[in-house]
Amino acid sequence: MSEKQRLLKQLRELQEGIDRRREGIRRLLIVKQQQLSKQQEKLKKRIHGNIKPKSIISSRTGNQHEVIEITKKDDHQVQQELLKFRALGRAKKRLFRNVYKNRIKYNYKNRILINELKYVSTDGGNTLALVSTQKENSAPKAELTSIDDLELWITFKGKKYVKDYQANYNLQSKDRIVNPKREECAYYTRSGQCVNPKCRYLHTTGHVALCPSILSTQRRCTNDRCLLSHQPSQFNAPSCKFFQDGACTNANCVYSHKLESGSDTPVCREFVINGYCDKGRECPLRHTFDCPDLQEYGYCLRGRSCHLNHLLAVRTDNTGSNKATGQPTEPIRNVDNDDVLVFFDDSKLSPKEVVDDSLGDKVLRSLSSPAADGERLRQDEGGSQFSRNDDFVPL
Repeated sequence: MSEKQRLLKQLRELQEGIDRRREGIRRLLIVKQQQLSKQQEKLKKRIHGNIKPKSIISSRTGNQHEVIEITKKDDHQVQQELLKFRALGRAKKRLFRNVYKNRIKYNYKNRILINELKYVSTDGGNTLALVSTQKENSAPKAELTSIDDLELWITFKGKKYVKDYQANYNLQSKDRIVNPKREECAYYTRSGQCVNPKCRYLHTTGHVALCPSILSTQRRCTNDRCLLSHQPSQFNAPSCKFFQDGACTNANCVYSHKLESGSDTPVCREFVINGYCDKGRECPLRHTFDCPDLQEYGYCLRGRSCHLNHLLAVRTDNTGSNKATGQPTEPIRNVDNDDVLVFFDDSKLSPKEVVDDSLGDKVLRSLSSPAADGERLRQDEGGSQFSRNDDFVPL
């Protein structure tokens, strides 16, 4: 075989290889085009509500150039709508991500309702963090879709706050608090100790949650290493269930005699999460161990790790039970209940229990007494004056 024939043979082999490669690329392009066309049809149906665009009806136009122009125009509109839809999705995702972070970070702070949206006050009042995306009083509830839906300025307690890129509001520079009051350390309040030597929060003595053994046994705690509070008060003890019904007769009740509204009232997050509320009986929220996230959002953010009550129906357990169990030691008392008085309605009493009183159909009685024997005291209609009525609570 001559040199010329050998070169021609190699040339033919190269040409055949190129043709095979070109055919494979062509088939691959056809498959890719079919996949892209299917995806485009799905997106068109999703945007237009499963309605076919006008460009598909090519047999009715009669002019091929008009069909091409309509197709290009509709494709451009679809692309613009897709871009808007994706941008809206990214904005909504960023808003929801920031709100979810605030819910997790500030789960122990009570909510503040401003312009039908819920916020929490942080940084000593310099910042308002958004924790909700639905407006409360609107019917149906309007939901935010992006940070742009929020107002640029809001007013709270006579001061103006400006919006930032994280959907939070910051106090203006002229009104900003330079040295805000330090908050109580949440870890110290919950456990009675803080392992951070550089903690910048307050560690006030006595500002600690109540030991659960006091509530369960109503006796002294036998754990020598317990760092929680063993003195029940109106600030760390839950509300007495029987006192709400006007039926608590235990002078040594460790629960707080705090009047509360119905079950629709939000739960105090500072009390249920940290175990301590600075307002005590003045707090308008409920001091119970119900999960506040379940009541507010309909689900619990902590999942199975949450130790709170998740049954928001009518409760049948003895939350305010006054049974004394455990060793026969000295009972624990909530001394803040000594000055709480309540009105009893005689119409709800049995005929044997009705008291004849000239003051009317309601008799004023004292539920508890600081006396050692825990005897109930009764006040005569025109006798002595009440000596301690600073914490008087009407029912």
